[in-house]
Amino acid sequence: MSRPTRRAAFDVRRGTRRAPDVRRGSGRARLVPLGLVGLATVVAGCGHAAGAAGGTTPSTLTLSSSVAAPGAALPERYTCSGDNVAPPLSWSGPAAAGWALTLVDADAHGTVLRVATGIPAKEHATVAGQLPAGAVEGQRSDGGTGYYGPCPPQGSVRHYVFTVYGLTRPLTLSASVPAAEALRQITADSSETATLRVQFAR
Repeated sequence: MSRPTRRAAFDVRRGTRRAPDVRRGSGRARLVPLGLVGLATVVAGCGHAAGAAGGTTPSTLTLSSSVAAPGAALPERYTCSGDNVAPPLSWSGPAAAGWALTLVDADAHGTVLRVATGIPAKEHATVAGQLPAGAVEGQRSDGGTGYYGPCPPQGSVRHYVFTVYGLTRPLTLSASVPAAEALRQITADSSETATLRVQFAR
């Protein structure tokens, strides 16, 4: 009996084709992961949603700010060099049972600068320096509570990532929950995410 022909996968890094990795006995081919190329694609996208067969589909959730475009510099007002208040954010996409917001320093091992939970499902925006009624500011990586804006070392530029999470159930975490544990719980209860990456230099 002749063996079925397998089509080669396209390697986006080299512009060449390569053979798929096939599990013996499965009868199904799966592609070898694309490594950093695949990771970059995930980070650059808006997030994910669970598929019917346990896979993922592109998220339609989006996050934006009226004061900074993606990749742009965050105005000084929203940093430690200014008033250090949270910038206004808005998001749109599928309905969720609630929302959570985070801010991390992408160049400092994911240091958490803000965790906010308990945002009602009906809300789709925040105003500068405020959260919707019912929302709670959580603990940062430094043990403090509430928003602490970008504050890179003098003479340097860093990148910061705001993330909104669409939750599968209402979730309100107290300020006593450490940032790492809060992120774990938020991630476990999220079905959609969207990010806004900005930068700031001092």
